[in-house]
Amino acid sequence: MNDKCAAGTGKFMEVIAQILETTIDNVGPLSLEATNPCDINSTCAVFAQSEVISLVARKYDRRDILAGMHISMARRIVKMMKKSEKDGDILMTGGGSLNIGLHKAFEEELMRDVFVADYPQFNGAIGAALIASERG
Repeated sequence: MNDKCAAGTGKFMEVIAQILETTIDNVGPLSLEATNPCDINSTCAVFAQSEVISLVARKYDRRDILAGMHISMARRIVKMMKKSEKDGDILMTGGGSLNIGLHKAFEEELMRDVFVADYPQFNGAIGAALIASERG
């Protein structure tokens, strides 16, 4: 989740995958093949999309673009995380947790292990259901 816009979300990754003519399932594995990750600095999904389109037009390798996207997302989310960071393990939840490239970017940005929940794509729904059941 991102406090500014959709640039830190799964939908953003889907849009970038489409621009790079790949599938969301290939985004993570392809990014692991990067040799020189691109800098993607925009914190807005629209501007980041424009950056990616510009990188494609300048013939950057899509693997490097994808790795840059993951690094950019990890940096933004880690920045927000540090506002409330506590000691202990870090657990990724949500559908993005299934993306090995994003997972690796988080570990590198945090310089520590990051764990992935079992069935992370369901954690938000489970939490919402629990809150709803408590409220009656």
